[in-house]
Amino acid sequence: MKILYGLLLFVPAAIAARLMHADPVLIFVLSAAAIVPL
Repeated sequence: MKILYGLLLFVPAAIAARLMHADPVLIFVLSAAAIVPL
């Protein structure tokens, strides 16, 4: 269960990737990983 809470760290990573105009696939993967614990 605690591993799922660790996936919440992908939320700011996805936001940062979006703000830095990263590859859309990377943004999608980070966002998908961030949604899993929710």
